[in-house]
Amino acid sequence: MSVHDALAAGEFSVVRLPEEIDLANSSEVQAGLLAAIAEGGSQLVVDARDVRFMDSSGLNALVRARERTLAMHGSFHLVAASPRIQRLLEISGLDGHLRRVDTVEEAVACVTSASELHRCGGQRPPGPQRSPT
Repeated sequence: MSVHDALAAGEFSVVRLPEEIDLANSSEVQAGLLAAIAEGGSQLVVDARDVRFMDSSGLNALVRARERTLAMHGSFHLVAASPRIQRLLEISGLDGHLRRVDTVEEAVACVTSASELHRCGGQRPPGPQRSPT
């Protein structure tokens, strides 16, 4: 299983998650997410479209990755259109903390926006300003 499957690199990385994230593989998932941040920059897009099951250890891995991106003045986007994942975020109270979008394209557009206001909602954390490209 390749957790760190960066589809894009440079200012951001896209990491595709496995179908199941639980205690057995959550440390590997977390390590893959943190490696993507270290190698690809502080803007992280996490593609959870294939995720069918996630327990609290999986949520913890996502929260730790989000904390790392924010500490680096970056952003974290979770691609999860599945009602199951949306419900998990609601139940856990993380729906207001993990920026969720429906498609990878939407997340990438948000990450690559030169605007200080994310297209997908919310303000970028303070830090180095981006110049329009």
